Amino acid sequence: CWGLNDNAQAGQLSATPRIAVPTVMNGSWNAMNVGEYSTCAIDLTNRVQCFGNNTYGGLGDGGTLSREVPALVMLPAGSYPQVATGTFYACAAGNPMYCWGYNEFGNLGNQTVLGAVIPSPVPGDWISVDTGTRHTCAIKRDHTLWCFGANNFGQVGDASFIDHHSPTQVGTDMD
Repeated sequence: CWGLNDNAQAGQLSATPRIAVPTVMNGSWNAMNVGEYSTCAIDLTNRVQCFGNNTYGGLGDGGTLSREVPALVMLPAGSYPQVATGTFYACAAGNPMYCWGYNEFGNLGNQTVLGAVIPSPVPGDWISVDTGTRHTCAIKRDHTLWCFGANNFGQVGDASFIDHHSPTQVGTDMD
């Protein structure tokens, strides 16, 4: 990893605020997603691990202590094909999908605006997920597109400007 590291989101000691050259991350990884303040990755044994800023529980390890090295996310055993890292929160696609961290706008999709330091399930069989600053969009196995969270600019895509605290379908495989 390299780049901005003021929250240890590049996995290096936070005393190193910028890293100009790629630096080796210990471990072997299947997938990785870099957010503004943290990074999450899926290792070869399908475990999701995150590091960086954990102020709102965005690392999913049950606490709020920021980490300079990957910490296991408290997910049940299962298959997680993708992880996405938003601003102080993250989600892992699966059956169900799990989201954790900051949730002021419903971006965790758990029908509340309460944050979660441990992963909160989002019912359904999800094959893909991506996060914005304060909203989330994901694709179910039936190839339908769903979004939730902040919608002040219409980013959920349902022709409204109302925040959604649970997934709202906005597309099908025919769209």
